[in-house]
Amino acid sequence: MKFLCMTGTLESSLNGAKMLFTADKLLSLMKSISSKLGEKSSEIKAIAGLADGYDQFRVGFKLVK
Repeated sequence: MKFLCMTGTLESSLNGAKMLFTADKLLSLMKSISSKLGEKSSEIKAIAGLADGYDQFRVGFKLVK
């Protein structure tokens, strides 16, 4: 159940709100998938390589009225 616990931020505006979460768990999942697939999936390997360059990468939802 550790995967269900996430800390995020909420940004509100007149038009709606954004719920953003750090993507550390998502990036570690992508890295483990790319290491298991090896050379079979060059797309996942490229995404995992690009993700190494990001610090404080966030993913989330945009809610609009």
